[in-house]
Amino acid sequence: VVIFAGEAFTLVPPTLDYDLILKRVDKIRTAADARIKDGTAIGVGIATGAARLKDSQAKSRVMIFLTDGENNSGVISPETGLEVAKGYGIKIYSIGIEKSGPTQLPVYFTDLFGNKTKRYQNFESTVNDELLAQMADVTGGRYFRATKEDSLSGIFSEINKLETTKIEETKYVQYTEYFFYFLIPGFILYLISRFLSLTILRRGPA
Repeated sequence: VVIFAGEAFTLVPPTLDYDLILKRVDKIRTAADARIKDGTAIGVGIATGAARLKDSQAKSRVMIFLTDGENNSGVISPETGLEVAKGYGIKIYSIGIEKSGPTQLPVYFTDLFGNKTKRYQNFESTVNDELLAQMADVTGGRYFRATKEDSLSGIFSEINKLETTKIEETKYVQYTEYFFYFLIPGFILYLISRFLSLTILRRGPA
């Protein structure tokens, strides 16, 4: 998990420890509260994520890129970041998050006594659809647009379906032939039925 504002940082390296991921994501703060450079460094975000995935032995290298703004910061351009990702065979699923009108984002403040308080500030989001679509197109991914939380959940489900890997499994089944064991009793029953039909059960002339 890589987070970025005007800079990019690795929040959690590649892992299957989902509890750890959730705990770290829950602690994400705004750039102002974290005292880092503000902005939207899309190119740096892509390059940082690609650096984390380049050594992955997974059959499919996938990056899910979420942003609610357009590139306005960073020393690496989005085009350069895309070339890096493409060179490592990374597929990008880009998601533009936007809401009509201002969006309220939580901002955390720490007072002199170390107490943290949360306030909400209005934020106008601008998503560069053309750039995000290009990111997906260049790397063989797909671009999605999310306007509310439930649509984002649906997008993740769709990506999961697109990236489901088929696992071929070879099964060995040992068969034991029981036909011979039923053949003799069956044959005996047949002989008995024939014998009865020719003797005791034989019908006389009408």
